[in-house]
Amino acid sequence: MTTAIVYYSRNGSSRMVAELISEQTGGLITELVPVHPFTSFLYAGFSSVAQRRVKLTGIPHEAIKTASRLILISPVWAGRKNPVMNSFLADAVLTGKSVDLITVQADPHRSSLERVLPAFRDMVSERGGTVRSLTALHGASVGKTALREDLAGQLASFQ
Repeated sequence: MTTAIVYYSRNGSSRMVAELISEQTGGLITELVPVHPFTSFLYAGFSSVAQRRVKLTGIPHEAIKTASRLILISPVWAGRKNPVMNSFLADAVLTGKSVDLITVQADPHRSSLERVLPAFRDMVSERGGTVRSLTALHGASVGKTALREDLAGQLASFQ
């Protein structure tokens, strides 16, 4: 089974999660990069609330073509899905793929869990994928990067 890990990270926490999972699974990592990076926290949050899509650099969908398992890692902004992962999923062909969804958020209580993960799950299902697991992680305060050991501890049971 080939595993592809696709992530977007504005401040590094989701990138760290991708690296930790790659070490554990041997999955190949693909970073989603928007053509116009989100440099403003307020604009990023507004874009999430407005459910905007963005143009991505490269051809990130190529990385998942041969994978049977896909691990998607995405930050949560303003209690919503972020535009970068929205854009990737909107154009993804996930038929026959087993998908693990992981969110990383500043809120230590993960209060948006009941809204964000089901919304991602629905997008994956609409694109033909089968959701294998839903995981919400606490990252760091807005604009900060989580500590590697904190994320590793939260991922201890992830397979």
